[in-house]
Amino acid sequence: DEKYVQVPKSDKPAGPRRKWMYVYVAVDVHTLDLLHIQIFPHVGKDSAHTFLLQLRAKGYHPHVFVTDLCQDYAEPLAQVFPQAVHHECVFHALQTWHRDFKKAFGPDYAQTCPDLFSLRQHIDHIFQAKTRRTVDKRYAELMAQREKLVQAQPRLAPIFDSLARHFPTLVNAYAH
Repeated sequence: DEKYVQVPKSDKPAGPRRKWMYVYVAVDVHTLDLLHIQIFPHVGKDSAHTFLLQLRAKGYHPHVFVTDLCQDYAEPLAQVFPQAVHHECVFHALQTWHRDFKKAFGPDYAQTCPDLFSLRQHIDHIFQAKTRRTVDKRYAELMAQREKLVQAQPRLAPIFDSLARHFPTLVNAYAH
């Protein structure tokens, strides 16, 4: 994961004593042990790549990586840890889509647009499964309705696009 944080400047001349930077963190998902932490001036693929190289240099060779929805990890992970399976966090994905629904249809869309709220619940239901087979089936059923739903409500297009873009790495969580 990466977070935007204020860090103290090493040089303390007159003026602001802190500056904004990105802290990258790798944590073992089972033990919650901190594996590596590094601060970078910028977020992006280059910083993610450098961070992953540093993690590998420490001797770590994970079989699975879990990330948030930040797309900066996909390419560097494939390059630095080609044997590892990358999956994105379902919790973060659902949180993002809930926010997208509110942004597109208003904070009270559950009351004003019950059909859209039901659709959002249907998306949640896709990922409330125990097996990948069930997740795949529910996803396919929803995506079969995509064109009709987007045609009726064009503001759904970005949500469906995001679902389609992230699904391949979200579903990995159910296979591993």
